[in-house]
Amino acid sequence: MHRILLNSQSKKLFATAAVMAFVVLGVGLLWGGKASALGSSYYDTTGPTCDVNTCDTTRIRLAVGETRYVQKTSVNVSAYYTQASGQLTIGNMNYCPKDPSSDDGMQKNDYYDTNYGNLSNGDKITKVVVDINGTKTTYYGYFYDGSNGNCNNALTIPLNGMTPDPNLGLYTARISIDHIDQQPGKCTGSITIVGTLNIADCDGIMNYFYMNETSPTSNYRIAQTGGTSGYEVTLQETAGASNINYYVRFGADCTVTADKTAQLYFYDMDNDGGVGAQLNGKITMRLYDNTDSQYVSLNGGSTTYTPPSNNNAVGSVNFTVKPRHAYTWHVNNAYINNTIQVSTPYDGIYFLNQCKPPNPPPPLPPPPPVQPYFKVTGGDVVSGASFSTTTPCASSSPAHIAEAGIVSWNEDGPAFGGAGTQYAARAMGYIQDFVTHQPAAGAAVTTKLSFSNDLTTGAVNTGNGLFGGLFGDAPCVDYWGTKPAFAAPLQPFSTGSASGLDGTYYATSDVAISASVIDPGKHVTIYVDGNVSIKGNITYNTGAAWADRQAIPSFRLIVHGSIFIKNSVSQLDGLYVAVPDSDYANASAVSGFAKVNTRKGTISTCSAASDDFASYDPANYTTDAIESACSAKLTVNGSLVAQQIWLLRAYSALGDTPSYPAEIINYLPELWLSAGSPSSVAPDGDYQSIVGLPPEL
Repeated sequence: MHRILLNSQSKKLFATAAVMAFVVLGVGLLWGGKASALGSSYYDTTGPTCDVNTCDTTRIRLAVGETRYVQKTSVNVSAYYTQASGQLTIGNMNYCPKDPSSDDGMQKNDYYDTNYGNLSNGDKITKVVVDINGTKTTYYGYFYDGSNGNCNNALTIPLNGMTPDPNLGLYTARISIDHIDQQPGKCTGSITIVGTLNIADCDGIMNYFYMNETSPTSNYRIAQTGGTSGYEVTLQETAGASNINYYVRFGADCTVTADKTAQLYFYDMDNDGGVGAQLNGKITMRLYDNTDSQYVSLNGGSTTYTPPSNNNAVGSVNFTVKPRHAYTWHVNNAYINNTIQVSTPYDGIYFLNQCKPPNPPPPLPPPPPVQPYFKVTGGDVVSGASFSTTTPCASSSPAHIAEAGIVSWNEDGPAFGGAGTQYAARAMGYIQDFVTHQPAAGAAVTTKLSFSNDLTTGAVNTGNGLFGGLFGDAPCVDYWGTKPAFAAPLQPFSTGSASGLDGTYYATSDVAISASVIDPGKHVTIYVDGNVSIKGNITYNTGAAWADRQAIPSFRLIVHGSIFIKNSVSQLDGLYVAVPDSDYANASAVSGFAKVNTRKGTISTCSAASDDFASYDPANYTTDAIESACSAKLTVNGSLVAQQIWLLRAYSALGDTPSYPAEIINYLPELWLSAGSPSSVAPDGDYQSIVGLPPEL
């Protein structure tokens, strides 16, 4: 497959000057369905209507309380939305131990059970604190006896004014649920059981509840909040004398940039047994790395860990966490009456949503009055590849740009006119308003050859112009790391025309290339350690017939710097590569258009009239009159490869009748048929057959 390689960490810039660079896009959408805290899997990923594989949503509850058996229980969760407001409902929030329909009467032979009547209807039992952007609001669950009509009222919490989490791009509210002590100070630390236990030491209250997000009806999730307390996720089965396995999911958060040691915390596993504690064998733990599809070594040894037998104590087990990995913590063989209290080191949401850039791009400029676009024929478009600048790709692994995307303008249906490619598009981030499989029309085919590495549901939404769809990695491009030494037989090149040249040339400072014609049989490669201004058309002489492959001309411009194309240039034939520095993956070093004229690795299709080695800024399209300055169409018969490609021509726009692409990139056979191409067969060889295969193959 042939491909155009495009990288960027800039945000989509709207300007009259054609499509802006290929960019990082914004918030990933989450999946719809019930986000209840019910089920043996905390949190659930089987949705949309069931929380366990069997759809049994009655066996597991979250619990808060304080008893002689379970001294500390609290729950910390986070609700994630794709918009600034939502609604959270907590069912069974009130404490109703005498209501036969409630699980709250499960706790027996404890202080409250033997001292019924010490609480009055309306007494506060459970406290819910909702934190939105640092502003905290407190709600309560109350005691009611079984005859009170308020007993089973649900607690509905409006969530307004949420702002996006900078690491995820999702709107977030954090919820802490805890028991209100009825006998403060009576149930802290460890209790030594000697003879008859003084059951008055603790409240004897265990309040069971569940929660789900009731508005909006889709695109949300509740997940546990990571921490180190050892009892942030509290689960207990409510039916059947059996043992059960729990599954708690989480992922490495944005602080994990290299392998590091992390801890799984737990409290009061009751592995010494006893009535109402752990029966039928001991609890064991395993940690599954969902990314590597294998179990993880715990405490540097076995993949199976048995918690200690001591009760009422916090414990932990170590493991090595890897960046961007997802994990499932298995807590196996827990008896139904054994309340399980565990804490993951990182939030559960990272199981499915990975980090966005730590330094968000600048705000979007205002949209332009016109929407120019570009087209690619005969080849693919790839965004997110890495570049090798000092060593071959085979011996190094330069970082890819995970947020690199492809952005242009498209009608988004029904015919999907505008920006697109004849073949496939592949991006590590979003693909927006740029369709594949043109000129086919219809949503079923416009996304068929779109491959995006964005890991969130919603990466494909044709109505919103999102044509990506879960893909894998990107290639490493190695044009500069494998260049020959700048010495004979290479020849020096200085500013001027490439007409009449034949062979490999080099320059170690900025150069300007004027109009050039590459004659049949000539194969020109120019390496430049600096910037290049292209001031005239560079074309192949097609007037003469090409008798064989050796007669097909070739032109390759490989620049460790940036390439600036003057607005008067209308045609470029060949391969044009702008190689960045090795630190291009550093977002702070490359983001923002202000860096384009100073950072290596940019191709601009319209350089400023006053400076051959500077690009127009699309954010200043009105001030710089880019719509008129860059109004000529540009056709590239070959390939463009760069860290960032700024397509700034404003030849036409969507809505014009008819409308035409401002830039056309044709991947023609000359690029790989020519004997001067590195991808060609040996000079003395020949092609016996040429077959085009679809990208799926």
